[in-house]
Amino acid sequence: MGGSDSFGSRLHTHRSAQGSKQFTVHCPENLFYYVFHQEPGFEYQVAQRKYKCTYKGQDGYQRIGYIFTHPAWGEKTTKTGSEVRVMTEKKDLETQQMLKLSLSFFGKSERLMKNIMRKFILGHMGF
Repeated sequence: MGGSDSFGSRLHTHRSAQGSKQFTVHCPENLFYYVFHQEPGFEYQVAQRKYKCTYKGQDGYQRIGYIFTHPAWGEKTTKTGSEVRVMTEKKDLETQQMLKLSLSFFGKSERLMKNIMRKFILGHMGF
């Protein structure tokens, strides 16, 4: 459950892919729990039998990079030189303040293989 292929290959490179996105990686429940259970944003939602771990902003992005030993996990450069990135902040249009975005990991509690959904905000930059 790590490395550049787990994340980078799932970052969409088309402009229409901007916005809140999620993708699924299969992982045993005990591995999800082991990786995230001591993180400050970890919780178990009993009614939904679902784990959740949320990180915020650039600090969260860096923490995820540390956990998966891949500091640039949320970046991808296409063959044409465009860059796709997981966004960690966005500007509030009313207040003009920068808001930290959430980076969330979900694990469904079941007996067999688990789906872990990661929900991110993607931005597209062309050069």
